[in-house]
Amino acid sequence: MTTETVKQFFEKAHKSSYSTPVPNPNFSESLGSEVQPNKLPKSIQEAFYYYKILHERDIGDVYVYEVNVDGTTVYAVSGFNADGEDGHLEIYSKTGELIACGQYQYQIDWMSQFKTRDLLDEYEGPEAIKQFFENGFKESTDRQSFVKKLGEKLDLNDLPKNVKQAYSFYKKNVEDAYWGSVEVYDVSIEYTSVYTVNTVTEADETFSELYTSLGEKIACARYDSESFSWTTQENIRTYVSK
Repeated sequence: MTTETVKQFFEKAHKSSYSTPVPNPNFSESLGSEVQPNKLPKSIQEAFYYYKILHERDIGDVYVYEVNVDGTTVYAVSGFNADGEDGHLEIYSKTGELIACGQYQYQIDWMSQFKTRDLLDEYEGPEAIKQFFENGFKESTDRQSFVKKLGEKLDLNDLPKNVKQAYSFYKKNVEDAYWGSVEVYDVSIEYTSVYTVNTVTEADETFSELYTSLGEKIACARYDSESFSWTTQENIRTYVSK
């Protein structure tokens, strides 16, 4: 199976869908069965979590489909706008190798993954995110729990690998050692989803590790009821694991 074979297969399906009176912006759903990404290769999980920003903005959604192309299984990550204006498609092999990427409306325009993933242009940058957390700390009357009030608690099964690893570290070294607790929150800043691993200790100290929805580390903070400071992950984890 060649890349061109895969592209032609999806182009044909897209053309068929858009020839109807009411085109389906999520045309890939007719090609295979929906699958959950958490047991798929890392590259497919990352693609899924990237396009989750469509859902977080309440303007669209993302799904992963297992599709048979001439007897070969491929996975299609379909991120689309609910108004049908455009969609984003990333196709992967069963082992997670990227086959093709494109954006589509009336036709599929194949392009690089970088160009396909143009949604991050509207993301808040690291400095804006840090300022948001600093302001949240200053304005809170319960400074150790201010992150809990800013976000929503996340299901650990749906987290990127780096966020799960951070949670496991604090679970082992703090919660299981009986001197605090750890939870993960999704803090929404404009259109940016910040996954925050938040550890509150009995020593009145809190440690927060901030990640993008893809699992990329943004910043780490250490604070108590009086002061808030940014520091390195290494400094915090060295202190915690003593």
